[in-house]
Amino acid sequence: MTYAEPISLSGEYAGHSIHFSKEEIRNPKFVNGKEFPYFLRLDQSEGKLSLDTIVGFLSNASKTGLIDQLLTDHGVLVLRGLGDSSPEAFSKIINAIERSRGRVPYEEVGRASIRVEKGLNVFTANESPPDRKLYQHSEYARYTRFPSNIHFFGNVAAPEGGETPLAHQGDLFNRLQAKYPEIVSELAKRGLKGSYLHPAKGNEINGNEFTWEDPLGFGQEILQTDSIEVKKVKAEKQVRRITPEFRWLDNNDLEVTQSIPAFRVHPVTGKPVWFNGLLLSAGELFDSESRSSSKYTLTSNAAKYTQAYYQDGEAVPDDVLRKIYELSLETEVYHKWQEGDIVLIDNYQASHGRLPWSGGDRKVLISMWDVEDDNLKPKPWVSS
Repeated sequence: MTYAEPISLSGEYAGHSIHFSKEEIRNPKFVNGKEFPYFLRLDQSEGKLSLDTIVGFLSNASKTGLIDQLLTDHGVLVLRGLGDSSPEAFSKIINAIERSRGRVPYEEVGRASIRVEKGLNVFTANESPPDRKLYQHSEYARYTRFPSNIHFFGNVAAPEGGETPLAHQGDLFNRLQAKYPEIVSELAKRGLKGSYLHPAKGNEINGNEFTWEDPLGFGQEILQTDSIEVKKVKAEKQVRRITPEFRWLDNNDLEVTQSIPAFRVHPVTGKPVWFNGLLLSAGELFDSESRSSSKYTLTSNAAKYTQAYYQDGEAVPDDVLRKIYELSLETEVYHKWQEGDIVLIDNYQASHGRLPWSGGDRKVLISMWDVEDDNLKPKPWVSS
């Protein structure tokens, strides 16, 4: 099995010669001299390979460290031409790749959106309506806990629109440092803080009907027969896994506050990356040009969270958010889905969003994974 420049992925498995070749894309973007994202297409010109053969080959490739290297080098790796757009195929492939890399399924605590399970460690990516735009973010970057990798799958491609904007977080950091070093210094020094509102049952938000009782919210140990007092005690146990800052509102809604650094150091490359939720706040504000008078912003994802604050409690100024948001647009690459696409993402290095779509269905699935060793997680970046 080989990994060469220009990058290809080739080898033998179960009597088959297998070859993933580089797929050229229009106007490629380069970050630190590496193409972002990187596309590999499976050659099936001599006959369709079975799913088991593809799974076995990719599992072996993962064991050799080739997938690790590709993700470290490029941030996002797109596998195409696998010939199967079913959730079952994605589940088999992604579980084989990630377990062979030594990853474990990411345990969600405090999820604030609806996802529907479609297979082993596979869910719908987002259930919000098709007219809603989702802004750039690394998964759970506004939390104290987050996955090392997330992977998307093109189950059904939208007839029109529905692209996934991708951005390299090292690229955004570098651009910020070059153009607005004072913003980088201030964010690094003061850190960030934000609060999410997790509704109680009966207070669900239209378009995103999650509650704090949900099994992947804070309801991991809650029984439906529990009293509200017992449910709260059990929920608080889960909340404390991510933050000591929370409070119950009079209507039994739960406000959870988390403090995070603005930047982190990638554990493999050693380079600083943008890793927080500010672009969600900035996108909501400047794309719509409207700021809610409420404490909470109702986002395009139909979730409620506070606008951006430094850890000392002062709001991040609108002009700072605007500069960051406008600069971030220069880093985006739109991924146009083909059914069966697998988009492998280093969550520390790359962020994602979603464009609205029309004309029919769009179904993108997600699978999230993590490292077990805390030494392999990104540490806060401190300005020198």
